[in-house]
Amino acid sequence: MEKKIHGYFIKNKKVLVLLICGNMGVAFSYVIWSLFMKEIADSIGLGDFNAVLELFVFGILFLVFFFFINNFKEFFRRKLLFSLNAQLRCDLFDSILKKDINSFQLDNSAKYISVLNNDVAVIENDYFMNIPNIVENIITATIASVTLLFFHPLIALIVLIFSLVPMIIPKLYGDILSKSRSGLSESLEKYNAKIKDLFSGFELIKSFQIEDQTRKLHQEVTGHVETSRYNFRSRYSRSLINQDVLVYLSAIVQLCFSVYLVIKGQITFGVLLGSMQVSNYVSNPLKQIGEQVLNLKAANGIKEKIEQIINDETDVETINEKSVTIDRATPIVLEHVSFSYDGNKVNLSDINLQFHKGKKYAIVGSSGSGKSTLLKLVMNYFDTYEGKILLGNQLLSEIDKNSYYQHFSTIHQNVFMFDDTILNNITLFQKYSDEAVMHAVRRSGLEELVSLLPLGLETRIYEGGNNLSGGEQQRIAIARALLRNSEVLLVDEATSSLDNELSMKIESLILAQNGLTAIVVTHKLVESLLCKYDYIIAMRDGAVEEFGTFDSLIEMNGYFRSLYEINR
Repeated sequence: MEKKIHGYFIKNKKVLVLLICGNMGVAFSYVIWSLFMKEIADSIGLGDFNAVLELFVFGILFLVFFFFINNFKEFFRRKLLFSLNAQLRCDLFDSILKKDINSFQLDNSAKYISVLNNDVAVIENDYFMNIPNIVENIITATIASVTLLFFHPLIALIVLIFSLVPMIIPKLYGDILSKSRSGLSESLEKYNAKIKDLFSGFELIKSFQIEDQTRKLHQEVTGHVETSRYNFRSRYSRSLINQDVLVYLSAIVQLCFSVYLVIKGQITFGVLLGSMQVSNYVSNPLKQIGEQVLNLKAANGIKEKIEQIINDETDVETINEKSVTIDRATPIVLEHVSFSYDGNKVNLSDINLQFHKGKKYAIVGSSGSGKSTLLKLVMNYFDTYEGKILLGNQLLSEIDKNSYYQHFSTIHQNVFMFDDTILNNITLFQKYSDEAVMHAVRRSGLEELVSLLPLGLETRIYEGGNNLSGGEQQRIAIARALLRNSEVLLVDEATSSLDNELSMKIESLILAQNGLTAIVVTHKLVESLLCKYDYIIAMRDGAVEEFGTFDSLIEMNGYFRSLYEINR
């Protein structure tokens, strides 16, 4: 069932009903105040001191009621907005989190950050806040209009007609403002993407002294954002000015007509004062409704964009649709597997491989040979390949992804680190016993580092792991995999940025794990290390060129040996 933004009000209908009750109470307080002003004005001509004293007591009681009802209304208003915003943000984040890895990476993550920050703020200000305000203003205008009938029917009719005239403005400007708001949202997305990009390259900017060029890039994208914002504000302000002109026209007509009735003796000065007061609670709410409807229309494009993200099922992982679970992840078998990212260039061609439990496999080859793509297929990132991938006798495409991912861990070249403690970066916020954590720490070679830190595992890691070396980050990634007891570890050039000595230590740690199936993409062609692998897969142009042990491939004197000789 599709989720709509207005559906969040239905989820919180109890709080909404209580808020409406508060709005009605506030609307009645406005009417009571108008009647109070009428009685005060009429009592002047009577010269009755007791009437004035009674009105004073009534005024104090009114203030008590006004204080209570406004606090009642604002409490449930805050409560409603809290729930609406929290639910929308959580649903949006959950929808993004459900995307598969491939579809998520097609968009810049700044797009989603912009949606969660900028677009949700628009919905909060122009939709969630406006709907209760419109309801409040409708209630106020309705009650005030009925009260005006009590003062004088013709005054009520004139006020109502001229107050409704400004309502044509949202119709005239709504679509224009919606397009302008959507344009501003797109500009903010691009701005966030550029800022994220520039800050990610901050070290490069400083070391190559390209501050001036970077400043120009920022000025350019800022210019686009502010131009879009200026255009939106320009159109919005024009609509409000036109609306205000019509509101003042209504006030002039009503005032002149009321004065005419006083001169003719058809109403008292108290009725004039009271009707002017209560008419404000007709014209002002209707004016505000016009502005609020204008904001709603301006937010339409953003609302549709958010609803599309929440309801988009095309790129969502279909984890729960597959009922087949697995007890173990090996052997992994690829039969005549071919794959293309774009449907044109073939990235993998007729791959036939078997990965057996507990064995260690090195994948080598020149850049662009398909090494990382092969790992991604094994990790089930894509399902558009030709051929078969099996776990035992079960097709990969039929296996529940939750069950599948329980058996696999991946270490990438750039290990992601949360801005949190070493412990939480190892456990990934899941519950493990202290013994299990320390066992993983020892096996991954982290024990010495942890023992030297004053706070041990509670030491905080800075953003991006900036206070750790590359080798320490890789060891944490290994500890994650070991703690999960993953059967299969996929390593995608994790040591490419490390020196040879450190690379050998990290790879040796992986190769020393008994019972672990390791598939390692490596560019470090060192004999002492390659000899420890059970098999080496040499890839060229998306195909498996050679397969075997280090010694057998050297004896073949073919493609692998040429790679090895070049990289020695």
